[in-house]
Order: sequence, then structure tokens, then C-alpha cells
Amino acid sequence: MASPNGWGPIDSADVTLPGGSARKKLEELALVGPDVWARRVPPVGPPPPFDPEVAAALAALPNKSPTEVIAAALARHGPLPESLPALVEAFRDSPGATEPTDDDLSHGGEYAVTRMSVPRSDGTGLIELVVCRPAADAAMPRPLLYTIHGGGMISGTSRTGLQEQLELARPVGAVIVSVEYRLAPEHPSPAPAEDCYDGLLGFLREAERFDVDPHGVVVVGSSAGGCFAAAVCLMARDLGGPEIAGQLLMTPMLDARNSTRSSYQLSGVDTWDRDCNDLGWMSLLGPGRDPADASAYESPSLADNLSSLPPAFLDVGSAETFRDEVVAYAGGIWAAGGSAELHVWPGGFHGYEVVAPQSRIAQRTWDARSKWLQQLLQL
Repeated sequence: MASPNGWGPIDSADVTLPGGSARKKLEELALVGPDVWARRVPPVGPPPPFDPEVAAALAALPNKSPTEVIAAALARHGPLPESLPALVEAFRDSPGATEPTDDDLSHGGEYAVTRMSVPRSDGTGLIELVVCRPAADAAMPRPLLYTIHGGGMISGTSRTGLQEQLELARPVGAVIVSVEYRLAPEHPSPAPAEDCYDGLLGFLREAERFDVDPHGVVVVGSSAGGCFAAAVCLMARDLGGPEIAGQLLMTPMLDARNSTRSSYQLSGVDTWDRDCNDLGWMSLLGPGRDPADASAYESPSLADNLSSLPPAFLDVGSAETFRDEVVAYAGGIWAAGGSAELHVWPGGFHGYEVVAPQSRIAQRTWDARSKWLQQLLQL
């Protein structure tokens, strides 16, 4: 199973698809296109050091990081795009954390855990949602944390990272809904983002029976889920969608161009480096597409209008591939007259708060996220 930061596989390396095995489908998708992924390397200095506490926790992990897994797969199978099917398979086959069961998510009866299905807007099928509702009665409707899991666009489930999300929900008494979106590259863009948006619309049509406040909706995403969370907010603004009170973007993956200074500076260093990033974005967009031509709903960093968005919280580690794109996205919101709170945590690599949850930097990270939520919802 995939871990909360997307380290690891889905249940099977040979997922059955209508047209055959996942392996066969991936090979069909890995078409060799023009070398649109070539880039000029910007000048960078040495990488910032990891925080000592999280560095020690990372060194003690029994499993390889995504960077190590993909580096080994590239050495074995050759460069992208030809090796895309093999690299996706290697990533999904790498060991990861066990996904939580309904019993785990219930926290001894504190939450009622249910599953529901809502239709896709194009009529092609259903989207599965996991709903965790506080079992205790409330005097007023509850806020909603609509959560979108990470996994580099290519792995994870609606249960990935959900235990950590429950810790955010508890102080604000929120209902949590986690969406099971289709994964790339079997389902390239726009399928994943559309599933995330349609899942929110579908749940809100049923919100009253879960006692959810339609004015207290916060969209939450981590890593690749942060990309889709930002996209959902852009879609809601542009398409006349639901009111969204806030967007909580935790170490989000936002820029398909993969050409920031931090992406080069942390190459081979961060736990999710630029080779991993190329794999994720190429899986989402397709090998033949120029990432600079991605839409805002595919790569929110490419949005030319960041006005009229809900208040945002963004965070990232200083020793993280995504550092510069997250900082730039917050800057874009401010430049458009919007509200954004930004934290750059010194010495944090991608997933540090999950790898080393007891470290001081991780505790400060989770505390900042929680306090922002409480302030946003005026609790």
C-alpha cells in the first residue's frame, strides 16, 4: 500500500483494466514524443542541509525513498519516456505503509466511517468517497475537510494519509471526505482533477444528511493531492462551483515544468526529486506534451489568474524539490490581491512530517496547519 506521502505501491502491480493489464496499458501510453522535457539548468548552490532530527529518522527507515527507487529503475530500464511503464511499476511495487482500515479510522467509535459513490459529471462511472463523521451530536452543522491524497499522480488511495487528516479535523469538529480519484498514467489528465471536482460536487448534494455546513468547506491536499486541491479551487471559481472557505495545500506539487532552482538543487537529495517529478508529470500529461502548455487545472503554477480564490495555507520544506514553486504560488496569490499563509520549514525534505512525526519541526508543522484551520473556521 502507499504510505501517507505516496511512498509505495497500490495493492497490485497488475491492475485489471478494460483493455488488459495495467502493464500493457502503460506500454501503450508510453509513446515517444518530441524532446519537450529537455531544460536548461539554472545556476544553483549546494542543497540546504536536512534538519538533524528528520535526517536521523530518514536514515533509520528500512525502505528506500522514491528518489532511490526511481534512480535504480532508471539505471535498469533507461530514460523516460520509453521506461515510463517500468518506472511506474517499480514505484508501485516499492514497500510502503499499510492503509488504515475502517476500524483504524473510527478511533474507537469517535468517528462513523462510511463509503458512498457519486456520479462523474460526464456519466462515465462513479467516484468512491470515504466519509468520516464525528459520532457525537453537534449543536450546529459541521465544517467539511475535503481531502485529496498524494502519491505523485500515480499511486495512493482515498485512505492514504487519512489518519493524519483526522488529527487536523478533530480540533475543528469537521467531517472528513476523501476522494478515490483515477490515477495516471492509466487515466491521464483531465481524469484525476475532474474526479476530485466531481467528488466534491457529488458529496455536497448529500451534505445535509451528514450535517455539513456548506459554508465551511475546506479543500485539503498533500503533495500531488495539493495540485488537485488547488485545481479544484480554480475550477470552482471558474465554473460557478460551490463556495469554498479555504484551501490547505501541504507541500503541494504544482509546477509541471519541473525547472525551478530547487528542483535542480535537490536533485538526488530530496526524497522526491526531479526524476520522480518528471515521472509523475509525464504520467499525468503524456510523454508527447510540452509541460509548459499544461492548463491551470493540470498544473496550477501555470494559472495566469490567481484572483478571487479562497484563503490559502501553503507549506514546504527548505530542502524540498517543491520549495520554489510553492513560494511562487503563494506570491502569485498575494500579487492578485488574495490571502495566503506560507511556511517554509528549515531542513524539511518531502514527507518529513510523516517520516519523523515526533520531531520538533514536524510538530510545529502540524500545529501551524491546525491553528490556521481553527482561525479560518473561527473556532
